[in-house]
Amino acid sequence: MYRNYTNRFLFSFLFSMKLSICSIWIYLCWTTLAWAQPPQVRATLDKTEAQIGDYIRLQLQAEYSTKQDFHFPKWGEKWDSLSVIEVQPKDSTWLSNDRLKATQNIIISGYKAGMYRLSPLTFSYGMPNTLLNNIMTDSLFVNIDAPNIDPQADIKSIKQPIQVVANRWLLIVIVLGVLTIIGALFWRWKRNKKHPKAIQPATTPTPLPAHELALKALQQLDQQRLWQQQQIKPYYTALTDILRQYLHQRYDIVTAEATSDEILQASQQHLSTEQQSELQQILYRADAVKFAKAEPLPQEHIESREKTEQFVRHTRLTEKTNETV
Repeated sequence: MYRNYTNRFLFSFLFSMKLSICSIWIYLCWTTLAWAQPPQVRATLDKTEAQIGDYIRLQLQAEYSTKQDFHFPKWGEKWDSLSVIEVQPKDSTWLSNDRLKATQNIIISGYKAGMYRLSPLTFSYGMPNTLLNNIMTDSLFVNIDAPNIDPQADIKSIKQPIQVVANRWLLIVIVLGVLTIIGALFWRWKRNKKHPKAIQPATTPTPLPAHELALKALQQLDQQRLWQQQQIKPYYTALTDILRQYLHQRYDIVTAEATSDEILQASQQHLSTEQQSELQQILYRADAVKFAKAEPLPQEHIESREKTEQFVRHTRLTEKTNETV
């Protein structure tokens, strides 16, 4: 019994050791594969010959694994004897699932003639939480030329200002013309000051009567053909708006935010019993459409329109007597 237990313990211990060794071997293989392809970096110039002050584009390219920490060179205002004008953002593209290609452009310029050997640029990389390694580009060369000046060329004198020969008689005519215009304007101002013109009162257009505005709005509503296009609620909303506006202009009734019952109550003193009944039928049918989602028949649409016009014509204000027809 004791021997069996010992054998089992030894078997479990050996099996655990094998698993540990396999795990270590897998980790070492993964680390080796991750470092199997080190980063590749390159630096190129778009031109190796330039004039003083010309912009030169330096392009940095790097291919590296995303499993590594990778850093581009940091830039200041100078790179050796050249000035750094602009450091543009990086542009990256995927080469594979875990390998990236990054490109960065830097604009540089030189302001002193000469042949320049530019120092190698240093990139840093390494596995996470480990010391970083450095990888460098090759040195670059650029020649900055001064502007070409021909020392044998003749020195040209400064151009003299252009002489404008003025015509004396033309100037005299212009001056006399200006003086004549000034004199005429002054004489007209003195005359108007002695005999001022009577100020004509501003004429304001006579506003149309309330019933004409309502009838014109009904004609425009007919041209829209709302209920014929199954726009029933907008049709009754426009119809009652015309009626509300007419009652406000005709009887000075506040109808903007009033309910149908409030409008009927406010118009009792101005309308006959028959006119009150016509107004009630129009408003109640419109309320049923707008709030109860009623669907009147086409004949009822026409009837509401005709009753509205009939109500306006029966209650209009005559021009001679200022009384309701």
